[in-house]
Amino acid sequence: MRAVFMNYNATDACRTYAESSEILRDDKKVLIAANGLTLDPSLQGNIARADGTVFRIVKIRLLDPAGQKILFELQARR
Repeated sequence: MRAVFMNYNATDACRTYAESSEILRDDKKVLIAANGLTLDPSLQGNIARADGTVFRIVKIRLLDPAGQKILFELQARR
């Protein structure tokens, strides 16, 4: 599986904070294509970067127009 790890920007932090979810300074936004995944990400799971840094999944959003899974957006925390 390949994933894109990104830092949150101020706009993301304000929007998510308004939804009663907290974004910490070191949290990462992780994008994963749903196509080809054998298991969907879960809040009980972890995700690791190529350098071995492990993050705990704290929030999951799924992009699924018309019921077709396209993309998972995770909030990940060390």
